[in-house]
Amino acid sequence: MTHIFTLFSFLFLILASDIFPATENYRRWEDESLNSSRLIVQYYRVEKIDTVRMVLQYWENQCGLNEPLLRFKILLAIEDETFDEKIYDDRLMGYLLKYRVRVENEAKIGDDAWKIRHSSTPAKLPRAPFVSEAFNKLTMNMAIRREQEFAPGDPRRFFCEFYNNEFDTALQHVQQKDYAKTDLHKYVNAYLNNARRRLEEHYAVLSGSWMPGGRLNILGSHPFVGVALGLKKNRWLLDIVGEWRFGEAKNSYNVGSITGVAATTTFNGGYMGLELGREIWQNPRHEIDIRTGFGYEGFDALTGRGADADLALASKNLNFGIGYRFFLHPYSTKYIGLQMQYAIIDYDSDGGSDLSGNAFSLRLAFGKARNANRTKILQSFSNY
Repeated sequence: MTHIFTLFSFLFLILASDIFPATENYRRWEDESLNSSRLIVQYYRVEKIDTVRMVLQYWENQCGLNEPLLRFKILLAIEDETFDEKIYDDRLMGYLLKYRVRVENEAKIGDDAWKIRHSSTPAKLPRAPFVSEAFNKLTMNMAIRREQEFAPGDPRRFFCEFYNNEFDTALQHVQQKDYAKTDLHKYVNAYLNNARRRLEEHYAVLSGSWMPGGRLNILGSHPFVGVALGLKKNRWLLDIVGEWRFGEAKNSYNVGSITGVAATTTFNGGYMGLELGREIWQNPRHEIDIRTGFGYEGFDALTGRGADADLALASKNLNFGIGYRFFLHPYSTKYIGLQMQYAIIDYDSDGGSDLSGNAFSLRLAFGKARNANRTKILQSFSNY
């Protein structure tokens, strides 16, 4: 009688795949996943492992590899001593972290945490559960307290820790040299390296002081405010920076104009440049980078005399310096930064005061950086 019921169950699943119209394919896929997980629990409890394998194969054929299916395949292989690393491939870490997210979200949103899709399907479709709650409890029971059966460096030890929801312990252990010769370790390193190479966007509000030197010191120091927008990848930074400098000149200076040499204390200027940097040291809360850039700067010297008589001075700006960022907490995206920059500039007053000299700038930055997804991945591994 049991064999007849088993055969009937499979016939129903096969017929269902032909009955539902194409527009219901995704919904059918979700239902088949849920039904397969229930059948697995049912046959596992009565120790019909061959039937369990048949259901697993049907599930994979119909729905493709997904997180709960891979989870069960790994744990079943450990249990019946047929474990081999060929069970998984380089998609493994993505599946593992999806499982962790669902477990940790369960406390916040209840069983709906398990309604998050296990594979890529259109986000607009209804989010139906893919596996039964009994299936999730079964996999945890298969892993619980088994890690001590396996030596450090054995992938089976890692999976027993991870699927017993000892996430931090498992992810720290797998990065140790004991696992160095395993495919698991290779996939972990590849996953982390890929995360580190992700493109990061950053932006900041700037304030600080522009301090000229040499003969240019006649203008005096000037406060400035500005913004920086940029990208970072593989530790290389590229920023577009704009500054507005303001305040009267410290001393009167002379400039050549259409009416002759004129004395003025006016100073209303700015800087716009493209700056390239390289991160040379970092940890979860601190970053240090070296920088160089090129741009243009200038300031109004004579104003209020009419369009033809007003005068602005300009210069190319070649700069280099060092920057430091302090993040508000480990793996935070918000930071306070300090940059020191030396700029080579060359103003020409057209017969007026000698304005030769370079300038030093001190910038204070308040911004947001890092790729949020990248940060979450590295945080999961306690790795940066």
